[in-house]
Order: sequence, then C-alpha cells, then structure tokens
Amino acid sequence: MISRSTLLAVAIASGLAVAVAAADARAARWSLGTNYGFAVHNPDKGRNSTAFDWPGSAFGFQPGMRLGVTGGSRFSEGYLDLGMFFLDEADGSRRDLQASLNYQRNLSPQSTTTLYFTTGGGLVHRGDDSGAASLSATSGTFGGGVGVRNEISNGFGSLRVEARVDRVLEASDRGAVVIEPAVVYALKVGFDLWLFDEDD
Repeated sequence: MISRSTLLAVAIASGLAVAVAAADARAARWSLGTNYGFAVHNPDKGRNSTAFDWPGSAFGFQPGMRLGVTGGSRFSEGYLDLGMFFLDEADGSRRDLQASLNYQRNLSPQSTTTLYFTTGGGLVHRGDDSGAASLSATSGTFGGGVGVRNEISNGFGSLRVEARVDRVLEASDRGAVVIEPAVVYALKVGFDLWLFDEDD
C-alpha cells in the first residue's frame, strides 16, 4: 500500500509541473530527451552503491527518458522523467520502474546558455520474483537540483549538465522491506530535442 508521505510527494510534484506547463500554454514548446549519468545510492542502513548508466535506467535510480514542455517565456518548464529495468533469469525476475514530474526554472532562457533549478517527485516501483518469494512495492521519491543548459543547432536541441539529490521513501510487502529509505546523489548529462511549438 502506498503511504501518505508518498501520495503527498507525488501530489506536490504533480501540482507544480502541471501548473507550470499550463501557464502560457498557447505558445507551448515540447521536447523529448534522454539522461546519462552517475549516481550514488546511500541507504539509511547498509552500504552505498554506485551506478553509471548510459543511458539512465530505473535500476540506477536515474530515469533515462524525459518528456518536457515549456511556455512562451521559456522561464518555466515542466517535465516527466521515465525509467524502467527488467531482468528475467532462470530462477526468477526483477523489475524496477520510476516516474517523476518536475518543475524547472530557467534563469536566462533567452540566452544560449542558462543556469536552472529543478525540483519534483514521483513514484518508484520494485518487484522481485525469485525462488519461493515474490515481493513488490511502490514508494515515493522527491528532490531537486541545479544545472546548466546550452542550446545547440539553432535552438532545435540542448545539452544539460545537472547535479541532483533525491530522497527515496521506504516501501514494504508483507513486512519485508522491498525499497530501502535512501538518499540518491546524481550527476546527470542530458540531451533534449525540441520537437515543435503548439502554434506551429
């Protein structure tokens, strides 16, 4: 069962992203991108783990695909990060899914290069079917970061470099912890392709 804190994190992130994306929607501009990067998963108990994903994946707590929308002023941007990981072996299978809604504030959107701040939250799902055990749970995640974006190809694409910190909440299945509470420190590199304007 999803906890109240998970629902709260998702509600806050969703409200921010939707409100920002809806603003100035008559001149909305859409983008499709991908994330690459390095992350350190630091659980409240136990050892750290380090992941390098090219592209990103839910296994490394770094969603690999990004769908974004920005208004006419380009100061505010809402985006959806998605990631999935499936592993099927002879003695079992594992699945990791992650989705988050985020708000991004660009400080100098009319410039070729701009500093930005971002925050958001979403859901993390993990399932493990191995041997006699079959466990699955869904948790919440929220966090934020700071980055630099540089437009290329006359504004049809952009490159991003971002440092981000996210909190992953605990989730259990029948008393067994499936997703440990943790802090994830990430350094991400991304590329976005700007698809079209709504008024095109």
